[in-house]
Amino acid sequence: MSRALHWTTLALLLLATFPGCVRAPSKQPYMIAQAEQYQRRGVNAFEQGDYITAKSMFENALRMYESVDNAIGTVRTNINLVETAIRTREYEKATLYLQEARDTAARNRLAAYQSRAILLDSTIALLTGDPERAQEILEPLLPQFLGDTVSGNPDEITLSAIANRTWIAFERQSGQPELWVQRFANALRTVRTKDPILQGRLLRFQAQLAERNGDLDHAHEYLSQALASYKAALSQPGISATLLHSGRLYVKQTRWVEAREDLQRGTSVRIRSSDKKGAADGLVLLAKVERELGNPSVAASLEQWVTVIRDDGPVDWHAVRRAIQ
Repeated sequence: MSRALHWTTLALLLLATFPGCVRAPSKQPYMIAQAEQYQRRGVNAFEQGDYITAKSMFENALRMYESVDNAIGTVRTNINLVETAIRTREYEKATLYLQEARDTAARNRLAAYQSRAILLDSTIALLTGDPERAQEILEPLLPQFLGDTVSGNPDEITLSAIANRTWIAFERQSGQPELWVQRFANALRTVRTKDPILQGRLLRFQAQLAERNGDLDHAHEYLSQALASYKAALSQPGISATLLHSGRLYVKQTRWVEAREDLQRGTSVRIRSSDKKGAADGLVLLAKVERELGNPSVAASLEQWVTVIRDDGPVDWHAVRRAIQ
């Protein structure tokens, strides 16, 4: 299965083990099979960037798992809903789904989900602008380091935790981002099978460091490698974030034609995912670039779309895509 759900695989729910045939057939296997079908459809929609359909499918699966008191299914589907809500920037809903997952796991002593829940909780804190809380939440997942070298063999959750901790370093003053980028790089080197999404994240961190040091040419080189890595993983969030970062660098360099190209590409991915905030942010930058290129009418049209998108009403996304082409 594709590894589309950010830093970890969105696993299909496991069928429970049932005893042999009895006098009357049980509804439970059928219900769980139906829930799994909804889950598959949700995963497919998520991978295509159709988060509205993904949410609907996961909610259907959740109702079926809850109706037969299947704790594992309930926990995993709530976690899938957390991931979906994060993609649509509905962080309050993500927090609610996460609490439901934790409560169900605690009642049923499903300790295996604790690390995943901590990682998601930290991510939500980062995305809502609270890096201090994110660091506090994340602490139990972080390994020991000998300088910039990780102790032991990190698994996927540990690597994702190091990635989050590196992100935190960029968000806090005196966060030592150079140290954490090197720790992340060294941790990834210990893994035989390279995760292209984690590799892409490392390259974007390295681009940020280069940008901080005023080396924009090397920043572009890192972003080019990150884009290739994300494309290999078909990671829409990674692709759009990388293209938009590249576009912002070109804006800094007053390289308006290159800026427009990358901003158009990155914003287009956000539009296709119906990401209102991401699309609006990209359009704002595009409008600035169009003005610099001597296209005030195009800039005005883009700014009108920003207003429509931010009004929280219905959006004709096909028309928005046409406006940036």
